[in-house]
Amino acid sequence: MADRCRRADRLGELADLVSTALDTATDLPAAQGGGKGWICRGGRVCSAANRLAGTEVRLTTAQFLLLANRVARGLAAAAPTGGSSSR
Repeated sequence: MADRCRRADRLGELADLVSTALDTATDLPAAQGGGKGWICRGGRVCSAANRLAGTEVRLTTAQFLLLANRVARGLAAAAPTGGSSSR
């Protein structure tokens, strides 16, 4: 909604959250494609029994990248022409 309503202030807040979340991503093993992502470390869903512990949570990674892309596009569209954004 921040993008649709051209709320640059709200997009800036979202960009800060995206940056914080990106800082928690870890390097993925080459066997999982490399790059950055979020690794399932345990809990009810990720266990050794279902072989999810230690693997990437792909849906979370894909959804995050879509959100980050949308925020970046919104900020780019909201940036004043001729100048650069502070983010």
